[in-house]
Amino acid sequence: ESNQLQLTHEFLSTMLAVRRASVTDALHVLESLGFIRSERGRITIKNREMLETYAGDLYGVPEEENNRMLARFMRKYSSDSALEDLTAVASEGVR
Repeated sequence: ESNQLQLTHEFLSTMLAVRRASVTDALHVLESLGFIRSERGRITIKNREMLETYAGDLYGVPEEENNRMLARFMRKYSSDSALEDLTAVASEGVR
């Protein structure tokens, strides 16, 4: 389990459909609170417990929604082992 994520601000902004500057601002807030360290192309989680507390009820919601949305698809194609591997990775979340 690694605390480092190889992600650029540009990639995050694309995935979240927001401006890159908004990602940078949010990362600066998290960094100023001591939860993460943001460097070029890499985000290091320094205090996971406090980061989860700060996220509150939002932590884990995307993973739950992903599992809910994939459930019907998974039942239909449950014999496809590559798909099962992908779902297993997705259900583990960011931990």
